[in-house]
Amino acid sequence: MLDDENLRRVKVILTNMKTATGRLADLEERMEKAFVQVDQAAVKVKGAGEEVQAAGLKAQKTLTQFDSVARELGKLSGRIQTLAESANALALSGKNATDIMTQSTLPRLNTVLEELKVTSFQIRTLSGLLEKDPQMLLYGRQPLEPGPGEPGYQESR
Repeated sequence: MLDDENLRRVKVILTNMKTATGRLADLEERMEKAFVQVDQAAVKVKGAGEEVQAAGLKAQKTLTQFDSVARELGKLSGRIQTLAESANALALSGKNATDIMTQSTLPRLNTVLEELKVTSFQIRTLSGLLEKDPQMLLYGRQPLEPGPGEPGYQESR
């Protein structure tokens, strides 16, 4: 049966899941706005020759990858919502809630949170790269300049 401490913990878990779901929804909305801006940029560069056309194909590939990330975030949001509903049903029924939570729900939640952590890191990394070099969408990553002791290094004057 659920004692007051277990009910409090379930409420905390549900609150945390609700917060995570809200943050995922906000992130998905910002990603959609970013997609619109990238699409508008792709339209502006269209028709500027073969080189720009090739760059547009690269940008489209990147947009497809962004779309895939957005779908994955949507799936994760749905999975978190499902977990929240399951946790709520467990709290209401009161049947072996502690055993079920520790053996089933919490490990799945940990898995979802780990996946979310990895995805967030990847999006943060991509965002940083795009912030530093927005043309990366069109031309790809630029090679790093050689450092001291490396072939091709030139001291700045």
